[in-house]
Amino acid sequence: HRMPFDLTKARPMLRTPEEVYAQVGPLFVGEKREIVALALRDTRGRLIHREILYRGTLNEVLVHPREIFHLALKHCAHDVILVHNHPSGDVSPSLQDITLTKQLVQAGSLLGIPLFDHLIIAAGQFISFKQLGLLPQAKEELLQKTLRLGTDSCEWAHED
Repeated sequence: HRMPFDLTKARPMLRTPEEVYAQVGPLFVGEKREIVALALRDTRGRLIHREILYRGTLNEVLVHPREIFHLALKHCAHDVILVHNHPSGDVSPSLQDITLTKQLVQAGSLLGIPLFDHLIIAAGQFISFKQLGLLPQAKEELLQKTLRLGTDSCEWAHED
């Protein structure tokens, strides 16, 4: 049910929604069901892993934040980008999309793995929650309270 992708080439930068779409968008071509993919980035904003996480029905898919952050922890990701499609052809975010995004921002702020963006793809177009101002900012006080004890266990993971 999960499909990992080989990233043996140089890891592409994912700084903009256009760059994310270029790397992850092709996974959605021809899909008739709603699917959810995840792109994980290193501290420099380079793609370190992408994967289709869930396949749903024509108009919905169940997403568990624990699965998203489990993968992020497993791959020592600095941050995550969620991408899903709307087979209906309408890129407008649903109430469920907005609620999920808020939950992921909250979970990410607790774990120190921010949600960098959430893209919705439909009919060859996409929207970015970040660009539309729909990506709620993590609570700064939570981030400031995070204690840094010793070194990050993932610092070595993505060195060149």
